[in-house]
Amino acid sequence: MATSFDDPRAIVQKVFGNLVPGGWVEYQEWAPYGLVGADDSIDERLRHSAMMRFQESFAEGASRLGRDVKGVPRLKVWLTEAGFIDVVEKLVLCPINPWPLNPEDRVLGKYAQRSAWDAMEAATLKVFPHAGMTAEQTKELLGEARKELMDENWRAYYPM
Repeated sequence: MATSFDDPRAIVQKVFGNLVPGGWVEYQEWAPYGLVGADDSIDERLRHSAMMRFQESFAEGASRLGRDVKGVPRLKVWLTEAGFIDVVEKLVLCPINPWPLNPEDRVLGKYAQRSAWDAMEAATLKVFPHAGMTAEQTKELLGEARKELMDENWRAYYPM
């Protein structure tokens, strides 16, 4: 939902207005503008990474298109304001690639990596020109970010 609507807050209100009493809604959003390192050394690397520059460019271009990708943390507030009660928010950290040793987390990381790989190119086509990037700059940043995404030494998570 983060990038799908001009006004996601209004969508939340419409959802509430279209539910029968006792109805409910569930959102599962990823934050397309931040990564969390598995440890402090990764956090420092992330600050200067192509992945982070990619996400910052995406957020800037989306903003110029009228999309607030940084609105995800306000979702709980919007749900409460719309009239939902007993709103539960749960933060889940999803590995960006199959770096974890735990087999279940490795599978999750593999799916996240593939999903991100595909989404990254789609994002560049529409959004990056609005961030002021040329086709050459976009192609270069996409290549650098994808290289980092494939590197299992990048032990990071997407907050969801």
